Amino acid sequence: NRNYMTMTAADICILDEHLNVLSGPWKPSMEAALHGAVYRTRGDVNAVIHTHQVYAGALTIIKTPLPALFDEQVRFLGKTVAVIPYAPSGSVPLKNNVLRHIKNGNNAFLIQNHGALVLGHDMDRAVHNVEILERYSLAYLLAICSGYRVSKIPMRMRETFFKMLRQEQKKLQKDHCGSRKK
Repeated sequence: NRNYMTMTAADICILDEHLNVLSGPWKPSMEAALHGAVYRTRGDVNAVIHTHQVYAGALTIIKTPLPALFDEQVRFLGKTVAVIPYAPSGSVPLKNNVLRHIKNGNNAFLIQNHGALVLGHDMDRAVHNVEILERYSLAYLLAICSGYRVSKIPMRMRETFFKMLRQEQKKLQKDHCGSRKK
């Protein structure tokens, strides 16, 4: 329960793969086990960010996935940003709900009535993905409010951009695994 606006890098709790604290002055988040499970499940992921951002959060409370609206969105987040069913924070049911969804290769998910879970091959990419999610969540909410039909990018292009994402993930996973062995 830290104030994110006043946090510095020194406030971040760093854990190892067994959830042991390596550094940081604060107790790990109640979501630490969820983060650890994501890392174990997705070998291409080296950064997990869980946020309670405004526009993506609005989509969680109306249980509305973010469809494929823009090339950049699909290229970095995946084909769609699904809504993962609600379960209490820090609970095993929440962890299990998340694990059922993240195997699809997408890098952003909305957790019903909770927030967003965003993944990346490194922290810079994860932060980039958080920004993309919020920008396009706002665009989608505004489009819905207009009363007009919301158009999506064609399926063929979604597949093309998602394929690019998967290729990048596989390459990064291979590179990362190779660097671990050195």
